[in-house]
Amino acid sequence: YVILSLKKIGQLLVKEKINRAMLTVETGKIIRWGYLVKKHGILALEREIKSAKSQDHFLNYGVELVITGYTGDEVRGMLSAAAEGTMMRKMVSASILKTLASVSPAFGMIGTLIGLIIILQKLVSDPEGLGPGLALALITTLYGVIMQRLIFSPAASKVEQKAGILRFRNFLVTEGLALLAEHRSPRYIQDRMNSYLDPEIHYTIDKK
Repeated sequence: YVILSLKKIGQLLVKEKINRAMLTVETGKIIRWGYLVKKHGILALEREIKSAKSQDHFLNYGVELVITGYTGDEVRGMLSAAAEGTMMRKMVSASILKTLASVSPAFGMIGTLIGLIIILQKLVSDPEGLGPGLALALITTLYGVIMQRLIFSPAASKVEQKAGILRFRNFLVTEGLALLAEHRSPRYIQDRMNSYLDPEIHYTIDKK
């Protein structure tokens, strides 16, 4: 888990796929599926999903539940559990990064103390080397603070932020698919999903 958490630091530099525009797109996608099911039945949705290879696992899983014939409450319950499980797994990395941030200054101080011990041992034999040796000993404390403030703490905050955004997106998809399972009208799905979004990114059927 520590190795996976360290890999997360590099992944934070990659542009996030889930953004405000994507929320509008996925809202429109579920509304379109509502029209498809209303016109051609649930089998049309199954054919639609088989042709879509780029969707993520959570969305595919939710659509499979709808196709299976579960009720809206059952779909909502299972997808909510899946969303919370994903959130908990993401938070493991954030917790590890926070721990690394908290211990980094301590390890830096340990390096400084070891360096001071070595300097004191050479105090008589090499007094001219005290200055450079002391500078080298103190720099480990600087490294510890840098690792804490510039790497681990910001990375932990970013992982938490990304996990929260993903949780909200999964919650939005959960609600839309549950309404789809309840055979709600596309306009009702639109109004219900838009209630979770900022007005600037509302999906409007009449404008599409």
